[in-house]
Amino acid sequence: MPRSLHLPAALKAPLPSGPRVRRIPLGLARGLDFTVDFDRHLRFYLGLYESELGPWLKRFAVAGTVAYDVGADIGFQALVIARLTRATVVAFEPNLGAAAQIEQHFDLNGARVGPVEVVRARVGAVRAEGQTTLDDFARTSALAAPGLLLIDVDGGEVDVLDGASRLLSEVRPHVLLETHSLTLEQACLSRLKDAGYDAVIVENRRLFGDYRPTQHNRWIAATGRR
Repeated sequence: MPRSLHLPAALKAPLPSGPRVRRIPLGLARGLDFTVDFDRHLRFYLGLYESELGPWLKRFAVAGTVAYDVGADIGFQALVIARLTRATVVAFEPNLGAAAQIEQHFDLNGARVGPVEVVRARVGAVRAEGQTTLDDFARTSALAAPGLLLIDVDGGEVDVLDGASRLLSEVRPHVLLETHSLTLEQACLSRLKDAGYDAVIVENRRLFGDYRPTQHNRWIAATGRR
């Protein structure tokens, strides 16, 4: 989810205002086109957005890896992964406006990235109206099983893992998961441990750090089979 970059006002003032399509000059998204409003997306443009994930994405998102991006927002990480893998990224996003932006961003970059399939649904522990589980989706999808799960759902992390129990135990994809409280972090670590994963905490970037909506908000990286 977009968060503001804390820079001195004097550094932001000369930047043009308003959203427009811009080519990203830095970071893993370098060379990709996104609709960037410097008031909201400066971190994207500077290659700083969740940059602590960069080494893990380069390690996990290898060529040919199908990935699920759960809570994909406007598709920034989905397209980064699609460029790294040149394989399909399934972007789950229940917000219809954000889902439309994912498709727009894919249209801007289609030749430079792998396919991006947008699923307009929430992901949880059980299948319901407007909601799916990763196990259900994987079972009915014509795609190969995912080799990477990227999960950023602002509080529903445990439910997403509970709805992916078969994938975690049988397919064992890599997992990158953002947690939004210490309680959620511990619960997710427990779920991953029960599924046989060794998980580590990814510390947040210190220099020009992202604004975090809670005091305890960081990523878990769990290495799977692939």
